Amino acid sequence: MICHAPELCLDLDRVQAIAHRQACRLTGRKRLDEDGRDLRSELVLAALERWPRYEPERGRPTAFLAISMANHGRSVLRRQRAAKRGGNAVTVSVSDVAPSRLLVPGRSREELVDLAHDVRVAVEALPPDLASVCREYLGGHRTTLGDAAPALRERFESLGLKEYLP
Repeated sequence: MICHAPELCLDLDRVQAIAHRQACRLTGRKRLDEDGRDLRSELVLAALERWPRYEPERGRPTAFLAISMANHGRSVLRRQRAAKRGGNAVTVSVSDVAPSRLLVPGRSREELVDLAHDVRVAVEALPPDLASVCREYLGGHRTTLGDAAPALRERFESLGLKEYLP
């Protein structure tokens, strides 16, 4: 028994029975497999966490438990399904994607590859301090160009890359 007030005691056996019913209902199975038993445990934990918010004047305790478990169970299953849908996700480096910021409508893939090459060559030709700032910026790091912006702008304009500058 768990009580948060003398008149509001919670029978753990009853909570587990409600959780079992809700887990069976949510999974659509009469017998719970390992995932179903994990869900049942999560539902019991959710009920215990939410019990202090139970207000007797708003309804019966079993209804409160059943509804809070059902809501939590649906959230858990939705997160699990979302994780499964994203299971084929591929991690890509931000530096591999950075040239896509240079996309200009009407440019062919070859032109974009050439542009990315030209930008790399231009960055490597910069003095070390400007090159490091530029690499961080193109690599997607949260940095500002700050005082380096005018010098970088001048250098890139002189290389014929003015149309790609912000």
